[in-house]
Amino acid sequence: MGYILKYKYILFDLDGTLLTDQKEIDPRTKKSIQRAMEQGIHIVIASGRDKNGTSFVYEPLGLEQGNHYLALVNGQIIYDFEKKEYDLWPLEKAVAAPV
Repeated sequence: MGYILKYKYILFDLDGTLLTDQKEIDPRTKKSIQRAMEQGIHIVIASGRDKNGTSFVYEPLGLEQGNHYLALVNGQIIYDFEKKEYDLWPLEKAVAAPV
């Protein structure tokens, strides 16, 4: 008895994962991501950068045209392309102090 696993989200880190050593997306990878988007899968780009620092990645992928996200500043800020708004997840001082 089998089952079909339906992915809803694919998350990518940038440096050392999605990007080549030349800080570019491999054309084959880009095509695979675009195919996933066509199948309704949401793409999330995770980075320590801010939104402007990731535009060279999300613009060529066309993430602004769908229900996709950016997890920015090491996950403290989420940007929702569909709603065109930010959601903040700041750490409380008591949590951040030991780190």
